[in-house]
Amino acid sequence: MSSADVQKAFARDIRTQGGDVYSDDPRMQVYRDLFFNNVRGFIDNTFPVCAEVVGESYWTSLCERFFREHACRTPYFLKICEEFITWLSADTSHWSPHYPFLAELAHYEWLELAVDVLEAGDVVIDETADVENDFPVINPAHILAGYQYPVHTISADSLPEVEAPTVMVVYRDADLNVRFLNLNGLALSLLMKLRQEQVRGRDAVTDVLTQAGIPVSEVALNGGTEILKDWLQKGIVVGAVKSS
Repeated sequence: MSSADVQKAFARDIRTQGGDVYSDDPRMQVYRDLFFNNVRGFIDNTFPVCAEVVGESYWTSLCERFFREHACRTPYFLKICEEFITWLSADTSHWSPHYPFLAELAHYEWLELAVDVLEAGDVVIDETADVENDFPVINPAHILAGYQYPVHTISADSLPEVEAPTVMVVYRDADLNVRFLNLNGLALSLLMKLRQEQVRGRDAVTDVLTQAGIPVSEVALNGGTEILKDWLQKGIVVGAVKSS
């Protein structure tokens, strides 16, 4: 047996937790446990709500299947959880029909890690910015994600009975804390508008109201600009470019 064959047999044995017996030596179990527990640690730390929802036994089984079946394409430990989501989302047989939301919940939980390590530089917020009359600037350290289930409300004691489309913006504030905000339809349209083009805050609100078929009254405009001011306080908007 060549050295390459030995390595492959050794790896198969570790991945299958002794299912493909490379050696009966008790010391092999040390390697099996070491490798699996290392990967399991990253998964547990990233997806605590998923683990709580499905229970210890099912979660362990799911992690074992991932470790055994999925061929990771990256050597980076931080990418393990992203690979887990890829595997989980690829085949609905990976989770029980009792948890149709599991892949989305896992993605939602992973976003905290993804935004935490997102390369977007330091976030500096100009709290004096005029987001109404100038051009609001969106925090570059953010990810926008949409789901069929209300992932932000799911827990072991609160499982969704029906689908409820949900959009979340996850962002890193100036203190390096990762924050989550649920967006309604108008807020989503406003954020998308500001992501796609440089436009004065009040004009962006006007365009969004018009596209939604809502009368552009002073009350409606003020409501929209209050959203922008709230985003500035929260750190979703970091400032505004002065209009000429």
